[in-house]
Amino acid sequence: MYPVEMLDRANNLKSHCVVDSVCTIALSPLVWMLVWLTYLNGSAHLSTHLFQFGGRETREQLDFIIRMVVRANPAVFARGMLAMLRYDATAVLPTIPVSA
Repeated sequence: MYPVEMLDRANNLKSHCVVDSVCTIALSPLVWMLVWLTYLNGSAHLSTHLFQFGGRETREQLDFIIRMVVRANPAVFARGMLAMLRYDATAVLPTIPVSA
């Protein structure tokens, strides 16, 4: 893959993240309700168990993490995502020492 194609894909992904974040902020109460539904029906537990842990966690540990996730306001999370996309550190990169 050429650098130009990679840049196009990155910009396309960034635009999708912006649209998703803005929609999440606008529909925050609905999104929060859907997140709670995934907690209540167990699908949040299953997906977190399969994709986030190594398989040795207890039910209490898994439920603790899931409860922390569902308590987080989706609008706050989306605003954080937008802030990360706006952050530009290109001026700092040349000052970082890297061994050859």
